[in-house]
Formats: sequence, structure tokens, C-alpha cells
Amino acid sequence: MKIEVKYRRFDMKEGRLVPSLNYSYEIVEIDNQSIGDSGELAGDALSRKLHLSKDRFEVIESRPI
Repeated sequence: MKIEVKYRRFDMKEGRLVPSLNYSYEIVEIDNQSIGDSGELAGDALSRKLHLSKDRFEVIESRPI
């Protein structure tokens, strides 16, 4: 299943992670056979796609497309 994910990245400034002021959007693919929170699955898929650990971004919203 394809999911559109709205997220905000965290950038390192002065030794702290601070949220970016802008939101970004990505389309990710999740396993529609999985029974669980689609937001959590979307976050996992986004982490793999962007090659970022999950503490470097925050999923704001996810919705199927």
C-alpha cells in the first residue's frame, strides 16, 4: 500500500536536535498485510527511504493514496 507521509526533519544545531520549520512530503510503500499502526509503519519505511534514524524526523501525518 502506498502512503503519503508528512514529516519534519530535526537538524543538529549547537549540539542539539531542533525541528525544521518546514514540512516535507514523501510517498512510501508499506506492507498492507501488517496489522499495526500505519503511522509507525510509515515512519519505518520513511527511515529506510531517507537513510535516517527515526530520531532525526517526526511523522506529522500519514494517509493512504
